[in-house]
Amino acid sequence: SNNSKGPAQGKVKDGLYQFDLNNHQFQSSVTLKGFSSSRSHDEVSFSLNKAYEFDLRHQRLGHVSRDVVKKALEYCNVLFVINEKASLCSSCVMSKSHRLPYSHSSYTTSEPLELIHSDLRGPTPIKSRNGYS
Repeated sequence: SNNSKGPAQGKVKDGLYQFDLNNHQFQSSVTLKGFSSSRSHDEVSFSLNKAYEFDLRHQRLGHVSRDVVKKALEYCNVLFVINEKASLCSSCVMSKSHRLPYSHSSYTTSEPLELIHSDLRGPTPIKSRNGYS
C-alpha cells in the first residue's frame, strides 16, 4: 500500500539524525520494516520504546559496549529490547575509524629537547562549552 505521509523525518542534533520514536507515524513505518505483522500495535510500541531506551542508555553511559549496558539494565531489573539491526551507533562507528599514521621522520637527535614537535592552532572561531576559543 502507498504511504502518503512519506518517510519518517528526523532532526539533526550533534551531527546525527535523531528520530522521535514516540511519533505514531514513525512507529508505524518501523513496524512494517522491522517487526512481524503478527504482533499487536501495543507489543510493537513497547518493543520500539524499549529498544530506543536501550540505545539512549548506551549514549548516556558514554557509548559503552552492548554487554555493559545489558549488565547494567539487568542489574537494575530494567526491561529492555535490543533491536540487533538498528542498534548500530553511528557515533561509535565513526570513532572507530582510523587515520593513516604519520610518515617516518628523517630527523635524529642526540640531546634531550633538541627537537620539539607541537601542533598549534588558534585562536579558533569555535568556542568550547565553557566559552573559551
